[in-house]
Amino acid sequence: MRTVDDKIEEGVMGKGMGILMVAVVATAACRTLVVRDECPMGETRCEGEVAQICDANGSWQTLLDCERVSELNRAGFACAAIIVEDDEVGRLPGHTCVPAGTSPVGGADGGAP
Repeated sequence: MRTVDDKIEEGVMGKGMGILMVAVVATAACRTLVVRDECPMGETRCEGEVAQICDANGSWQTLLDCERVSELNRAGFACAAIIVEDDEVGRLPGHTCVPAGTSPVGGADGGAP
């Protein structure tokens, strides 16, 4: 025969498991709603005056802060698309800080996407 204590324990455990299940479902639902700005590893871009590179996890990381480069060099620098051409590896598009007012290699847009 079940005692009052057994019934109370059952009720508490049942409610506790229910609350746990709601928390698990809510967490799973929230994770699916988060939109990540995934990117291909090694790709670069300008985000304002910051040159960024995509890491192995598909997340953008700061490569260079052009405002900081400007401060350190006591001259204006701006983030821009560039093309580096090398006999060994060929044509490599990228983004970096360049002196303000200069045209990056490859034309005004640097030829890079």
